[in-house]
Amino acid sequence: MSEVLINGTLALMVPDGFTEMSEAELKQAYQNDNPDRWGCHDKNRHLMLAVLYHENRGLTKLLSMITSTKDIAGSTNVTMAKVMKPYGYETKEFFEAEADGHKGNGFRYTYRNQGELLDCRTIVFRHKQTFYTLYWYSRKGHAEEHEAILNGVLASMRFTGE
Repeated sequence: MSEVLINGTLALMVPDGFTEMSEAELKQAYQNDNPDRWGCHDKNRHLMLAVLYHENRGLTKLLSMITSTKDIAGSTNVTMAKVMKPYGYETKEFFEAEADGHKGNGFRYTYRNQGELLDCRTIVFRHKQTFYTLYWYSRKGHAEEHEAILNGVLASMRFTGE
């Protein structure tokens, strides 16, 4: 395992077998040019972990003070359900999570990609005025064994800096 520092604030351990994704790979996966993200994948086990972050400034900083991780997780789920409807998107459950004393909110969902059913998690954490959204993708048939890897990532997360 190796440690990575995302946005100068979020440290986490990259699981064994994972390699960092290039900007081109992230662009292909997300179909956009958002520079505020980091990702890694394990091509052999068909796993992917990505973290997108959004630092709020100005008026959005004020709004972020009254916006919760539950609100962000809920609106992300609604957006994903609309966009991914053609892929059989289905929300399975909402849940709470914790990393380094930060409470987060997330949801589990499935969808089809290239004929494979994926079992995924999206979890939103906030550190000061920055929201970090963790995306976890796993093939359905291996979701339970891969859950331990995700739990290890969550346990390794540390928020640093001011």
